[in-house]
Amino acid sequence: MRHAEDITDLFARYAAEVGRHLPWRGRDDIEREIAATLADRLDDRMAGSGREATAEDAAALLKETGHPRKAAVSYLADTHLVGPALYPMFLLVCRVALPVLAAVLIGVLTLSAALGADPSTGFFEHLVRILGSAAGGVLQAFALIVIVFAVMERVDARKASAAGLPADGAWDPRTLPRVQPGSKIKISDQVAAIVGNTIVLAAVVLLPRFAVRNPSIAGRAVVVAILSEGFLRLLPVVMGVAIAQIVAAVFLLTRRSHTAATIAVSTAVKVLSIAAAGIYLTVYPYVLAGPGLPAGAELGIEVVNKVIRAGCVLGIVFGSVEVATLLVRYFRRPVSVA
Repeated sequence: MRHAEDITDLFARYAAEVGRHLPWRGRDDIEREIAATLADRLDDRMAGSGREATAEDAAALLKETGHPRKAAVSYLADTHLVGPALYPMFLLVCRVALPVLAAVLIGVLTLSAALGADPSTGFFEHLVRILGSAAGGVLQAFALIVIVFAVMERVDARKASAAGLPADGAWDPRTLPRVQPGSKIKISDQVAAIVGNTIVLAAVVLLPRFAVRNPSIAGRAVVVAILSEGFLRLLPVVMGVAIAQIVAAVFLLTRRSHTAATIAVSTAVKVLSIAAAGIYLTVYPYVLAGPGLPAGAELGIEVVNKVIRAGCVLGIVFGSVEVATLLVRYFRRPVSVA
């Protein structure tokens, strides 16, 4: 019974390692097919031996089958700018992030045009500027996504080339990482992180320019609220954290399940976010009343400040919980068999 469990585990680890180098679509089916095929081959081999198969027999079969990266090649198409292993994630990120970014840019640019409207500028001229700026922003974001994925493709390829593949009989299948139940990386979480932080970046870039002005009845722009000096000074920190979270989410999208590397990256980004939120708690208040603020509107400024501070506190609390979860997952992860 113990031998059967070890063999099943070994075949599952081999199939999972092959699947890690395959596109997401159909990967689960391929992994099940590989594990089932290996089990059938081992049964056929042991049928005439008169003894029960052992983990050593399964390891010998895997050595003959070849290294997982070598086995994965037969399922991959030709290499492109963004290869088949990353292309499904690239397409998913573009389909979600770019439309959301376009909507955010159009909304913010429309608001800024309304708040700082120039009577000499016609509606269609405003419309062309808004759509042109939004299209330019989306194209730049698309170019950045392509560059990031292309670099990741080349880095992975270079590492594989530099490392080389061991000879079929020179590698030990028992060193394959174990499959952890519940350790798969959720695509939806990473896409949400990319979209959310893209929105944060757009807001940070546009907020200092457009969020503090409002046209008066006389047609003159008056300042109704100003961002505090401490808040403005720390905006680059927000941008840095958002970019780090986007990069980390893209990295996680290329992985099948959590490993020591993915846990380390996730933990580092979470700790960075917690630190940034803690720093922002020290520069309260964030928004100050401007000279053009209508009488009685000070309460609105105070509410905005309290909402921002509450968001920082919640970010620290939930971020700490996620860090603790990641560390528990790391220290409880199964150790590879030597």
